Order: sequence, then C-alpha cells, then structure tokens
Amino acid sequence: MPRIPPSHRTGRIGVSSLRLKVERDLEWLFREQQEDYGIDAQIEVVSDSKPTGKIIAAQVKSGDCFFEERTADGIVFRGDNDHLEYWLKHKLPVIVVLHYPDSDIAYWQSVTEEHIERTRKGWKMVVPERQTIDASHAEQLERVSNGTPYFQRLANLQLARSWMQLLESGSRLFVVAEEWVNKTSGRCSIALVLQDADGEESTLQEWGYYVYFPGHGIVYGLQTNFPWADFSIDQDAYEESEDEAYTEECGHYDKEDGQYYYHESREEWNSGRDSGVLRPYEIASGELALWRLEMSLNDVGRSFLLMDKFLSGVLVRQTNEEFS
Repeated sequence: MPRIPPSHRTGRIGVSSLRLKVERDLEWLFREQQEDYGIDAQIEVVSDSKPTGKIIAAQVKSGDCFFEERTADGIVFRGDNDHLEYWLKHKLPVIVVLHYPDSDIAYWQSVTEEHIERTRKGWKMVVPERQTIDASHAEQLERVSNGTPYFQRLANLQLARSWMQLLESGSRLFVVAEEWVNKTSGRCSIALVLQDADGEESTLQEWGYYVYFPGHGIVYGLQTNFPWADFSIDQDAYEESEDEAYTEECGHYDKEDGQYYYHESREEWNSGRDSGVLRPYEIASGELALWRLEMSLNDVGRSFLLMDKFLSGVLVRQTNEEFS
C-alpha cells in the first residue's frame, strides 16, 4: 500500500488547527479549499453573529522546518515567485500562516509589497511572532480583510464618491478643523461642511479628537485622507479673522484722534505673507490651531469620477446615445 508522507500529515494538522482557531477562538467562518492552488482556506469575518462578506485567503505552512530561520523581528518565510505573483494579484487579501506543531501556535503575516523582500532566488517575508491567530488579534485580522492597500485606496475613493460629485456639480465643500499646536501629538478634529448657494452650511461628516497624524500635522493628514482634493484657504474667513493680526503688525493707535493709522496697506501686508500658504486662521489661547480650508477636485478626483461613470455603465450609455 502507498505510504502517506509525513509532510502531508503535518500539513493537514496545520489546516485543522487553523480551522479550530478560526471557528472556536475568533468565532468566524472557515472554508477549506479542496483544490489547493496556493490557497488552503478562506476565512470570513463575523460580526454580531452575522457574516460580513469580508474574506481573507490563507495559505498554511506547518512543521518545524518553517521555523529554522529567524531574526529579531520574527520568523523568516521564503517562497517562490510563482506563488508570490499569484497571491499579489489575488482578489482577496492573502495571509501566510506558519503553524508550529509542538506548541500549536499559528503565526501570520499579510502578503503585500510592503512586507516582502525580493531575493536572487525568489523572495522572503518576516512573520512577526507577536501576530498569532487568536481572539486578541481579531482586530488586526479584520483590518487585513479590508483588502490590499490598492483595494483599500479604491474603496476609500468609492466611499467619498458623493463628496466628489458635489464638487463636480459646483457645490462648495470646506474642511473645518481644530488642531492642537503640539505637532508631535497630531491630535485634531475635522468636519466636512457643505455650503449651499444661499451661503447656508450643513455638516456632512465629523471626525472627533480621535483623529491623529502624529509627527506630521493636519495638512499631511488632509492630503492623505482626501487624496482626491486640493485645498486652499477660505479667503473670506481668513480675511475677517486676520484683521486683528494686521492691526497689531501694521497699525498705530493715535490716542488724540482715537483711530488707527497704518504704515502698510492690507494688500501689501497680504502679498508679503504669501496668503496662499495653507495655515490656521487663529491660534486660540496659544494651544488650538483653527483651520477652514476650501476643497476642489484634483486630477485623482476627476479621473476617479470618469472611471466610476465607465464602470457603472453611465459613460457607456452616454456614448451609445451620442451615436444612436
């Protein structure tokens, strides 16, 4: 009779162990792939006892041989280029799971460009020993289920579609923000405000003080989180708020006639300050920077809306109507 190779038995133990950890510890869904072409199983995130449709593809490697090479950061996993290209192009986010039979611990890492290093014979990736398949890492695994950076960026553009469409239609959108002046903390609040034709304003969305851009500041944060928009200062709001600064810098109060005299016009003062630079219009109590910036569609936003019309069929219908 044919013998079952030890590697097959060890591999089956790894997949079975992962199933137990997913179904018992995470309380998520586990679907083993019967035909293994580089993916052993699919893991679906469950929230409030309901499947979410957010799925991770998993490749399991079990056995002592996968733990022989280590660094201070974790376990080194090496693979071939065929599998790598398959995983990077996969529609689902992919994780490699390393199962250590003796301790029955499963370590994981997501397969993305930022985690891999190309070598002469293939590629390698460090699997952190702190990343294990268990309930304490459910939040991290769920973030992976949101997709690769490519698909996450695409999803973020789709979520912002309605705001981009407002700008495309001629509406005015503003970011109103409060930022602690300690740039290293990056603590701030942000509100997205719509102004109608009559000047009435309504808040479309707010992000509270849990928004952080540590070490960077709010301009970096806005450009990162709203990559589809350019920003400029709201000239009307800034002109009103900077009256006091202009008076302090250029004005002299004459007590005899009770009025201010200025050694420089407001236009000259503005031109010397490079008024187009993004800046807060006020530093309240020396601690809180107040911002009001107007948004406009940039090339990313315009290109996305055009592509979105094509993918949704709107552009195709318009083209057909033109030729009908």
